[in-house]
Parts: sequence; structure tokens; C-alpha cells
Amino acid sequence: GQLGVARLGERRLHETVARYGVDALVATFAQKVRVTQERLQQLLLAWDDGEAEAEICVDGAGSSVDAVRYHVRVEKRGARLMCDFSASSDQTRAPINVRPSIVRGCCYYAVIGMLDPELENNSGMESAIEVRVRRGSILDPIFPAPTNAYMPTAMALCELVIAALAKLSSGRRIADCGGVGGGFSSGGRAPDGTVFSTYELVGSAYGGRTGSDGVSGVSVLLTNSTTAPLEIMESEFPIQFRAFSLIPDSGGPGTWRGGLGPAREYELLASNATVTLRGGKHAIPAAGLDGGHAARLGDCVVIARDGGTRRSYPSRFSGVEVARGDVIRLEKSGGGGLGPPHDRDRAAVIADVLDGYVSRDAAIDVYGIDPHELDAMLAAWNGT
Repeated sequence: GQLGVARLGERRLHETVARYGVDALVATFAQKVRVTQERLQQLLLAWDDGEAEAEICVDGAGSSVDAVRYHVRVEKRGARLMCDFSASSDQTRAPINVRPSIVRGCCYYAVIGMLDPELENNSGMESAIEVRVRRGSILDPIFPAPTNAYMPTAMALCELVIAALAKLSSGRRIADCGGVGGGFSSGGRAPDGTVFSTYELVGSAYGGRTGSDGVSGVSVLLTNSTTAPLEIMESEFPIQFRAFSLIPDSGGPGTWRGGLGPAREYELLASNATVTLRGGKHAIPAAGLDGGHAARLGDCVVIARDGGTRRSYPSRFSGVEVARGDVIRLEKSGGGGLGPPHDRDRAAVIADVLDGYVSRDAAIDVYGIDPHELDAMLAAWNGT
């Protein structure tokens, strides 16, 4: 477990010190920081000076009515970058408040992604990037303030800084992502009497990017984790999967289409259990950019075993009781589209229809594909 990893790291550190000496090790660390400082300053000097602002809203307690607003003003002068989040929402009763250290980490992440993915993330980033937050805001809350579901905010901050930097960039653009992977957990008592508890991160999708469609069904940005394999979940827990697939038309239409969100259906085999979700994008979709369209919203529905009752839940909830045989359908949002859909290459739209990513109706109504041409291509593909 984590203790074993910590002990392994400690042993290797002792081995390194024994081999090279403390002075050499400290000097190496200092050199790595200097390299990051110098490289970051060079990269910033290559960009024109300027200012840009960006804003994004996310589900608050699960609806658009109580949406939380994040705002940044980015100012680039010479080899320095200032990110001011003072206009963001006040702290909230929802557990999505974060401390300033997370804000700084998100800024560094976004800057590295926009400037140079090979840039090392160490304290050398502090030399050129200033971060300002307002006391009492969602980014610098006053105790007590719940923070246990901080990832929706961290995700929004990364997208926010990327969006602002894109306005200063010569051509790097990306639409909104499908949102935080979101911790989905279930727990209860298995048929054999043992207690079980699951926790998994289900990915969403990237938005359309300059020159490329968004990636489908993956964890995005900071949630760099894999989706739990069905075989492992079914062999370890009283769960049977009914479905796991990409959702057609869930990616935002655009010249560069947003990635598709995945759907997972769980049938609980326990006599009774509770489920909890820490997600997002159930009320406010992943926005398109430069004429691209927004993505489809996510959803979580509990379907009673008799199939007659369907209950829909917000992006964050806790302790919902489910009975044996109930099915939980978790749908993740897709990514936003980049650029006008009518500018998308027609062959790419037809390929999307053939792959099941885009419906026939959407290809005609949204992308403007001629229905006769599309039907002829589909017929040729099906051999009819």
C-alpha cells in the first residue's frame, strides 16, 4: 500500500545519498529548479505582452440555479505572468472550496500545458507566476468551509487558465472538457454477509482542439487516472454491468468535434446498498468555442428493478439507497466542439456516423450533410 511505497522511496533516497553524497544531491535539486526558472522565462518572453479574461460556471449543489462562478484575469508582462481570481464566487456550503495552494498548482499545470509539456513542475514555477485570490472566496475560504469534493473546482481552474492563455496564444485552442471524472462509490453488505465498498473514477471527454477532435471516454486534465475495468469490479464486488459504451451525439458538434462521454450501467446484487457521486456537468454543459456547440449534459439515473421507476440525481449526492436488482446508469458529459459544425470535413462527419459517434439526424440537421449523399454512403458501407 501507500506505506510500502513510502518506505521504498525512503530506501532509494538513502541509497542515492550514500552513492553521491548530500551536497551533490542538494546541488542537483537546485539545478533542476534553475533550469525550470530559466526555461519558463524564455517561453514567456516569446509571447506578446497582454491581458485576457475568462470565466466558467459549474454545478453548485447540483443545479444551474446555484452555479458557482470562477473568473480569472491574466496579465503577461515580459517574463512574468499574473493570474488574478479575485472576481470568483464567495465560498460555498457545497464541498467544492479549495485552498490557495491548489489554485497555484492548477495555474502551473495550465501554463505547462500551454507553453511546454516538457517543462518540469517544481518550485521554479513560482519565480514567474503570481497568483492572487480573494479571502473568503471559494478559492481562499474562511474556516469552516467544506473542501472534500475539491476536484470540480480544480478542473474548472485548469480550464479557466487555459482559456485565458489561449486568448494570448497564436493558435492553441481547446473547448471545454466533459468535467471531473467524479468519484462514484457504492457500499453495503454482499449476499455472503461481508461488507463491501467501491470507489472509482469514471472519465468524461476532452473538448475539440485546434486540428483535432476531442478524445472520448477518458479522464481529463488533473484526473489522470484510468477507468476501473469491468472484470475487476465484477469479480471483487456484488456488481454486474449491463452496459459500458460511448454515448452517441454526446460530444459537442464543431469543426473539431468534442469527445464522447461514456455511460456505465451497474446492477447491484447486494440486498441493499447506498451510492454516492462526486461529479459535474449535470446542469451546466461543457461549452463550445469559436462557434462550436456545447456538449450533452451528464446524468445519473436509478432504474428500479421492475423497470417502472426512474429517479434522476444531480452531479453530487450522498447516501442514496438502492435495492437488489436496481440499475444505476451513470452518463458522463462529452467535450465541447471547436469551430462551426458546418465547416467540418464532410468525410469526417460521415465517418462519425458509420462509427456510431454521430446520429444520422445530427449529421443532417447540425452538420448540414446532404441526406441522399449520407444514405448512399451508409448503404455502400452496409453492402445494400
